[in-house]
Amino acid sequence: MKIVVCAFSVYPDYPSSEGIVNRNWIEILKKENVELNILSLKQTEIINETGASSITSNTFSNYLYKILKSSKNSISHLCYRVANKTLIKFLSPNSTLTIFQYIWVSQQTSRIEKFAGKGPDFVFWSRILPIESLIPFFKAYKKVKFPLIVNINDPIFLQDNKKVYQMEEGFLKRTAKVAQCWTFPSSKLADYAADKYGLDRKRCFVIPHATKTQSKLYSFHSEKNRKLNFLYTGTFYKSAFTDEFKVALKRFSKLEISKNVEFTFILSQFDQSSIDWLKEAIPHVKIFTKLTSEKVLEITSHMDCVFVVDASSHSMLLKGKLIEAISFGIPVFAITYKQSIMDKVVQEYGGVSGYQDVENDISTKLLLVCENLNDENWVTNFCKKRERVMFQISEGVIFEKTRMVSEFALKRFLWENNKENIKPTYLENCNWP
Repeated sequence: MKIVVCAFSVYPDYPSSEGIVNRNWIEILKKENVELNILSLKQTEIINETGASSITSNTFSNYLYKILKSSKNSISHLCYRVANKTLIKFLSPNSTLTIFQYIWVSQQTSRIEKFAGKGPDFVFWSRILPIESLIPFFKAYKKVKFPLIVNINDPIFLQDNKKVYQMEEGFLKRTAKVAQCWTFPSSKLADYAADKYGLDRKRCFVIPHATKTQSKLYSFHSEKNRKLNFLYTGTFYKSAFTDEFKVALKRFSKLEISKNVEFTFILSQFDQSSIDWLKEAIPHVKIFTKLTSEKVLEITSHMDCVFVVDASSHSMLLKGKLIEAISFGIPVFAITYKQSIMDKVVQEYGGVSGYQDVENDISTKLLLVCENLNDENWVTNFCKKRERVMFQISEGVIFEKTRMVSEFALKRFLWENNKENIKPTYLENCNWP
């Protein structure tokens, strides 16, 4: 199998939840017998079937990206802004791209054209967002056709820059004519995107977020009078950390049982008001910020329960942090809404959901979780129930679904271009969760 991946965001070069999800998926492919070509923010990595790797740096675009991320008051950043306003009008007058984006996209377009020109046995994956991971394929497709798979991890929401939003939506609608299929981390997101962008739902497949197989799994702790450790990691979403959630935590903090519970929050994106919110809700909360992904996983492995928190707008999303917790087999307490994807997965996994829109439900369920974690029978039953969901997110299943989707895309492309007589059948077992 020969695969070309264009993923702008890959951890650690791009330290984000999107970058971590992409890195985990790529690492799974590297373990298999795959000729893998990765086009990311800072480099091109080519791995042949023997596992030998060669890396080429995107030198000039890396330099521009470094300037872009430097202080806005620096001379280099000022020069960049001036160049961006003048040169982009000359290079691409109707585009919303910046100079950095334009150059990066041009580099990847050239590379995609070269791979596509080698023959019809390469399958191309675009992993978005951001939209930079998709644009090069449209430019290359004008010169040479190839089987394209578009992976969409998150929906595009209306943003301050309406022109950029419209551009991004426009590209997704255009994939209906050039992509062989699409992948999503949840069936609800697949339903939403198919309806919104006019995609063929039968060619919208679900591959859960990838994560590493963990050697150490959660099991019952028999020590008496020990403290329970709860963990939250990731972005402090102000839309998700609601007043209802805060009231429940404050109420819990006044109870005697709270003396035997420790709350740890590891935040990647936050502001001072986020810190204030947590300290008001949980007086003795432990807060860490901007730890590496490796350190977060190390801390996670020692926890008794992981918080995952939904906003009302997150109902169709499968969060990477939930999958990380499941990979360790750790009990999950979801702060969510009924029938959300998170609610369905957590219930199937054996965890507990506290509903944001049900009065007193979060505080009641938090007490229940504490009781469960101290009950050996509950933990034993949980460890049996969790196995099915853990299997669904295992490295082997993620790779097998990736292989099946890749083969479908290649066969359909060949059939569409009259190089195969038989139209491939749709995949029946790629719609979980």
